[in-house]
Amino acid sequence: MVNFKKFFHLILMSAFIVAMGEAPAAAKVQYGFFTTYDHLLIRSAKVPSKVKPTKGTILLLQGMGGFVEYYLDIMHHLSDRGYDVLTLDWRGQGDSGRFTDQRTLLYIDNFDSYVKDLKVFMSLNPHMTRPVIFMASSMGGNIALHYAHDHPEDMDAIIALAPMIKINTSPYPYSFAEGLVKFIVSIGLGERFVFGYEPFSYEMCVKNYNPVKNGDKKIYLQDCRLLKEEPHLAVGGPSFQWLDEAFKASADFNNDDYLKEIKVPFLMVSSENDYLVNVDAQTKLCKVLPNCELLTYQDSHHNILKDSRNVISRLIKDVDTFFVNFEKGKNFGEPQQQYVYRQNAP
Repeated sequence: MVNFKKFFHLILMSAFIVAMGEAPAAAKVQYGFFTTYDHLLIRSAKVPSKVKPTKGTILLLQGMGGFVEYYLDIMHHLSDRGYDVLTLDWRGQGDSGRFTDQRTLLYIDNFDSYVKDLKVFMSLNPHMTRPVIFMASSMGGNIALHYAHDHPEDMDAIIALAPMIKINTSPYPYSFAEGLVKFIVSIGLGERFVFGYEPFSYEMCVKNYNPVKNGDKKIYLQDCRLLKEEPHLAVGGPSFQWLDEAFKASADFNNDDYLKEIKVPFLMVSSENDYLVNVDAQTKLCKVLPNCELLTYQDSHHNILKDSRNVISRLIKDVDTFFVNFEKGKNFGEPQQQYVYRQNAP
């Protein structure tokens, strides 16, 4: 049986803010909920800028299985730099509404539902300080691209961290994996866990640590312990239905005409040895986008936000540089600078 576990790197998260001793004492996180077009409750959060006047707004678009608390460290970093920082738990994960009785099973009817939820959220926050910059991780990068295509007026730039442009199905042919998943869904097994996954448990979380695939071990195990304390926030893995819809959502990026309509400044950060998403597809997409810069980290993992301190420090520096260049109005799509290969320097 094909082991599809290599398709995914479960994003393991920390617990509620009350348990996060490392958060700055002065930090205040504002939590809230809103209702989607189909009556699901979605949780959101905001860390206001600690600098006045506010420079702009950063909206963190979570990866698969993410939730608010997972991103608090980076949210505080960005707040310290003068940005209002917001995020939302996607439907089916974190503290947002679920589709099935299997709470730790990630399920989605269609990736367009994520885009619709994001549009509702944006419409409920019409006075965000511009520029509005999307910072999107993995699956969030897929959603950000679709949103930028459909609603370009709502954001001013995108920072995509290991975006899910195309799932890495190696060593199996992409078409074989896609076809097998489609068949499994067609015979009524869409609400089953993808091969190799099961309902979340602390023991399995600890056992699954892999230094080749995961980032900092200490942080990873800490996240496992925190999820043990707050299991209602955990995701055990994706369903075949979710995977089928992920394949469908990625197909749009094969259309160059579609991509050329996404004209916002775009910074893509790739992990050279990413086992979860296809790095070549990221490079190809950045070459087609009219205004894209690509940075490749040779020593990072798929989940860049949970990587080593060196990687995180480099990311913060590169993001700061992007902000400066964005403010100067730099055109990242100039032919001689179509993309930049970033070595693994500290």
